[in-house]
Amino acid sequence: FFSLSIHFFEKMAPYSGLVAESSGLNAGMETVLVTGGCGFIGSHCSKELLTRGYRVIVVDEMNGYYDIRIKERNLRELRNWVSETDRFSFY
Repeated sequence: FFSLSIHFFEKMAPYSGLVAESSGLNAGMETVLVTGGCGFIGSHCSKELLTRGYRVIVVDEMNGYYDIRIKERNLRELRNWVSETDRFSFY
């Protein structure tokens, strides 16, 4: 059994009352949440999304369902894949 989920977040119009504005490096960049992103399928999907210019947030519990060293290697590869560190986050 495995779980993979990919969520695309729509760009939202800035609200004038917000403290943080959408004017930084990520302004206009679409963000995608990938759960299970350190597994085989999730890491490959994340890599493709990064290649296409998306900002990718990966959430993975890094459980021992299969060899944790494989997931750790996939995570290292994802971190090395993108040069702009603000485009990839892991939780």
